[in-house]
Amino acid sequence: MMTVFGKQFSRAWRSRCVVLLCLLAVAGGWLWFSRPVTASQQLRGYAVSGVQVIDVVMPSGGPTQLHGIATEDSEEIQELLGLLDQYPTNRKWDWSWMLGEGFGDYNGKDPYSSVWVVLSFRDADGKAGSLQYIVSETGRVQVFEPNRFGDVPAGVGRFGAEGAKQYFAALHRFYEQKVDSPLWAPSTPTEEERSTGVDA
Repeated sequence: MMTVFGKQFSRAWRSRCVVLLCLLAVAGGWLWFSRPVTASQQLRGYAVSGVQVIDVVMPSGGPTQLHGIATEDSEEIQELLGLLDQYPTNRKWDWSWMLGEGFGDYNGKDPYSSVWVVLSFRDADGKAGSLQYIVSETGRVQVFEPNRFGDVPAGVGRFGAEGAKQYFAALHRFYEQKVDSPLWAPSTPTEEERSTGVDA
């Protein structure tokens, strides 16, 4: 009888250990996937050769209004990278969008404003690449990672939605400060960039 009981106990203990290990693996995977990543980390050591900062206004009924500036000045690029690195983004869905925020504001606000940042670089093979962010005034964040098609819905930090609104405000201030700078030139996104980045 004790042997049977011992076998049943051992089987139950093993089952619980397997379940616990699976839960730990899932939790560890989620923590790794959703960890905040800075722009510098996303670039993986690639040197940025040029940047664009684009003020995007989308009125209902359109058309989308794009007013961009660009520079290849290394100090200006580093200043922008420093700003971006203050707002590391996660790579997980922000569930607040499904609880009443985000898409409702996205569809209802008129006009709807975003800041679109494009960081251009060349990889080790000399192939052109880019890292792009679109940050809205209502807290929506999209990240277009290098060598990946489409955007990754994201938030700022591990959980924050309010941080994304602060991110938009900081990027918009940066654009307004630089729009008349002689180190920045007016720049209009190409059709390819429009189809890749801005979802009107």
